[in-house]
Amino acid sequence: MGRGTVYFTFAIMSIMTACRGSEEISLEVDVSCAEVCRLEDLAAEVKVIPLEIRDTTVKVGDIYSLKSYGDRIFLYDGRFRKIQCFDGGRYYGELDRVGRGPEEYIDIGAYTYDALRDELVIFERNARQLKFYSCSSFRMSRSIQMDFYISALEHISGDKFLVVRENSSSDSGDGAVLILDIVTGYKVDWFPISTVQSDLISDMSITRERDGSVLFSLPGYVNEVYRADATGFTEVSGIFFGKYGARRKFWEEESTDGEYIRDMLEGGGPAAIAPSYYMEDGDRESFWYVSRYGTDMYHQPLMSLFIRDGEAYRAVSRLVIDGVADDLQPLCASEGYYYSIVYPQQVSAVREGMSPLCREIAAVSEAAGDNPLIITFRI
Repeated sequence: MGRGTVYFTFAIMSIMTACRGSEEISLEVDVSCAEVCRLEDLAAEVKVIPLEIRDTTVKVGDIYSLKSYGDRIFLYDGRFRKIQCFDGGRYYGELDRVGRGPEEYIDIGAYTYDALRDELVIFERNARQLKFYSCSSFRMSRSIQMDFYISALEHISGDKFLVVRENSSSDSGDGAVLILDIVTGYKVDWFPISTVQSDLISDMSITRERDGSVLFSLPGYVNEVYRADATGFTEVSGIFFGKYGARRKFWEEESTDGEYIRDMLEGGGPAAIAPSYYMEDGDRESFWYVSRYGTDMYHQPLMSLFIRDGEAYRAVSRLVIDGVADDLQPLCASEGYYYSIVYPQQVSAVREGMSPLCREIAAVSEAAGDNPLIITFRI
């Protein structure tokens, strides 16, 4: 029996248990039946936001990450290591201070926005410092030395931040998710994470809610979701992929033993081993997995988007727009909306037979020139 056959034999069925307070719902989830889905057939609302840049010398490059705070949108350009800032889609400046000076940075490991102070906060990996920049002048106002590396960062309120601490070494076991007062160093709340989880977690596990609180999705065969606020963590949901459910986690051991790999494949959908954005609205909840981290060992197609509505569920392998090349990839989740990006070169030049959504994207893309478009939607 070949490896691919083993995968499909043992990984087609998963047991999903959703824990929401005292409520517990158990479903059989067949992730092998995940379907390709058009965005316009799935979304309750879709918005197309052009990026308006009047300065012709400013270009949007390779977007590594996107963060949205109301009308404020921040794009991190991984190639040029700068953060471009937009208000209602209009460009108003950028943090571009690469260098070794006291106000400069070498490598942005994570970043967030403090709306009350109108500050961008970055974690500078080279110096292990938090650096704070005014969004009006893009000058640094202060810095705080850290004694550990940070892989994810999100402002909660005041001086309290959600911080993901990386493991200091492969066998240290000191990785953790913290609610940290960065001025006093006081840990409001925290819980440990495994080495593998530490490697997977990034800002792509964080969702901002309308009330300003933060949802954090912990990847694994057990996908746990926590709400973080100024007082601590509250568990919101848990999706248990695999016949072992909560009694068996992939992260309990690391092994290349054949029997263990077979056991792992019996456990359930490997898409769960990926960061995901999480959204909830009453009885409906959804996980949008960052699929570039979700390729299984046999390169089989994985579930991208999972939606549960009461006892019904839907598994989506690829989320697409007719007339736009490639799948939509998750870049942000904020205030009830998911965010993705479409580049002009992805839009088909053939207008005949286009869906209404693709025609809108094509028209906006022509007006926007070479700049990408932000696609935001709610389910």
